[in-house]
Amino acid sequence: MLGLGAAVLIGWLCVMAAYFFIYDVFERRAIPVAVTPFKDFYERWEEGYVSLAGSFASDTIDPKEELPLQTSKITCIKETKTCRIATASIINSSQVAVDDDTFDIKSWTDQLIAFDDDSAICSVQHYTVNRAAQSLQITSKKKPNVTEKVCQTMLDEQHITLQKGWDVYWAKVQAYEGKNGLYFHLLLVAMNGAYIAAMLYLFRRRKARTAA
Repeated sequence: MLGLGAAVLIGWLCVMAAYFFIYDVFERRAIPVAVTPFKDFYERWEEGYVSLAGSFASDTIDPKEELPLQTSKITCIKETKTCRIATASIINSSQVAVDDDTFDIKSWTDQLIAFDDDSAICSVQHYTVNRAAQSLQITSKKKPNVTEKVCQTMLDEQHITLQKGWDVYWAKVQAYEGKNGLYFHLLLVAMNGAYIAAMLYLFRRRKARTAA
């Protein structure tokens, strides 16, 4: 009897291991990597040098406007009046896109650095580096009178901040679980139900053989 109970327990553990393996495979396909977990802010402001690193995240709740999982490094140099942004993004869950752009600084005060990016078809991004808050914020505004079809559903204004990579990664994991959790719960119930049904069938078959 003890051997039979151990076999049932081992079988159930195998079912659970299979479930978590399937869940992990699907989650890794959707969110294949974890980005650098920190947000860094290093400055020698009076010497004209500021460096930041982290992951950008949007404040929108519209999935269509969410940013891909990425990690970025920003370097601003007062002497050259430029800010350089190097970004590695995960596209379509399996491709890495690398961007390296340099922008002209509009203003550099004792507390703020401001520059713009108007290269996008639909919008202009206004960047602000805040010394006191040790932050980088982006205000993305839709260009007036744009007629391209791709721009029609775009938000008029969007706010983006540089955050800890771990916070951005974990938010995407939670969003994935919130969107797909029900299906995985149903899968778990189905797997356990199938296992219980199989065990009942085997027990009844064994009992019938013993009685015979």
